[in-house]
Amino acid sequence: MNQQEQLAQALKQFQQRYVNNPALFVEEVLQVKPDPWQAQVLKWVTEGERRISIRSGHGVGKSSCASWLMIWYLLTRYPCKVVVTAPTASQLFDALFAETKSRLKQMPEAISKLLEATS
Repeated sequence: MNQQEQLAQALKQFQQRYVNNPALFVEEVLQVKPDPWQAQVLKWVTEGERRISIRSGHGVGKSSCASWLMIWYLLTRYPCKVVVTAPTASQLFDALFAETKSRLKQMPEAISKLLEATS
């Protein structure tokens, strides 16, 4: 098996391990322990919930949870596109995308090299 085939096989195994378990992805790949409410949101997404509303104050981890889901989805369903929106541009760029870029930098290098975050 050549190197390209080995990489393809490794990606396939990675995707199979995490495709239906974003909480495991968050813990093992992103090395973060979700709060119970975040774990519930991750579960809902896996179960196919289409409308999830999280009512809370500032700084509790909503953007973190959304960034985990974006990264998880991209890596477990490649190739794909993930569309996100927010009420304001600053919430999108200063909160969600900033959190996502931060998480990408903290991932293991072999995985983070698969994604490129640009402005």
